[in-house]
Order: sequence, then C-alpha cells, then structure tokens
Amino acid sequence: MEIREPFVAYGKKHFTIAEYLEMENVATKKSEYFQGEIFAMSGAKLSHNVIAVNTLTSLHSKLKGKGCRPFGSDMRVHMRKILCSHTLTSPSFVANLQR
Repeated sequence: MEIREPFVAYGKKHFTIAEYLEMENVATKKSEYFQGEIFAMSGAKLSHNVIAVNTLTSLHSKLKGKGCRPFGSDMRVHMRKILCSHTLTSPSFVANLQR
C-alpha cells in the first residue's frame, strides 16, 4: 500500500478548491484534492492501464446510444455529492449520464 504525503506549497497546508484548480491548470503532474489538502498522484503501472483501457472500451460499447458517455483518467471529478466532502480526483474511468 502506497502512502502519499500532502503537497505543500508556500508553507500552506490547506487550499480552497479555486486555489487547487488554479494550480492544476499549470501543473505538469497530476494531483488530487481532499478536504483542503492536495496529494501528488503517482503514475499507474502497466497492469492498471491494461485493465483501465479494457474496462473503458467495454463500457463504451455497452453504453453506446444510451445517453451515457465514459471518460478516461484525464477527466476531473468533483465527488461532493458522492462522498459528502470536497474531493476532486481523476479516477481511472468515469461514466457521465447525459440529462
């Protein structure tokens, strides 16, 4: 199990969502935001990428024409309604229901 330390910039430990998104717009590495803290994300291993691509491909074919679209890991997701906290993350894949 990998332990990730919080990202610390300018001696500050807690950030607003707006500050995080501003930093993300110019960042060269991925990170995620959890309740005011920013955590660096490590790169995925080959086996993880193979599983993610296969799952995303399968999701795409199953959801075609059903008003739902799958996205890969570069899609930023705000998890407030799901986790009852301010979390911004980039999951391996996500499906978006079009309403």
